[in-house]
Order: sequence, then C-alpha cells, then structure tokens
Amino acid sequence: MADQSDAAAFDPESKKTRGSRVATMVGFGFKYLTVLGGVLTFCWAAYTYLDQREMENRLRRIEASKPFLEKQLNLFTEATRVTAFIATSERLEDAKEQVVRF
Repeated sequence: MADQSDAAAFDPESKKTRGSRVATMVGFGFKYLTVLGGVLTFCWAAYTYLDQREMENRLRRIEASKPFLEKQLNLFTEATRVTAFIATSERLEDAKEQVVRF
C-alpha cells in the first residue's frame, strides 16, 4: 500500500506542482509569441513589398511623362527667348520676324 502512495506522489500527471504549471504556461507563451512573430514578420514583408511596388509605379509614370515634359520645357524656353527679344528690341522692325514666330 505504501508503494502505491509513493508512486502516486511522484507521478507527474497525478500532482502538478506550481513550478510545472508555470513551465507549461511559459511553454504556451513561447508558442504564441512564435506564431505572433511569424504573423508580424509576414505583415511587415507584405507592407514593404507593396510600398516598393508603389514607388516603382511612381517612377515609371515619371519616366513615361519625361518626353512630354522635355518638349514642353523646350517650347516654353523658346517662347521666353522670343518674348525677351521682342521686349528688348528698340525698333519694331527689328522684331517683326520674332513677332510672327511668337
């Protein structure tokens, strides 16, 4: 009879000590933290991927509009040059060709 009570006292399933309950809770805590870390890592990777794609799209739009912007800049530069010549010419006869150009 004494052998049975001694065996039951040392059986880890029959009596859980406070330390074993804490160890079990810590084990579950680490498991949940591992899962949470994985989810957070996935979310961060998805955010950086989408942000990178958005930045690449913006750069593509800028590159696509570059020929138009260069042509527009050349036109404005020429218009400014012609109007400056007209404004600074002393006689209208000197600027007639530029007036037609403008």
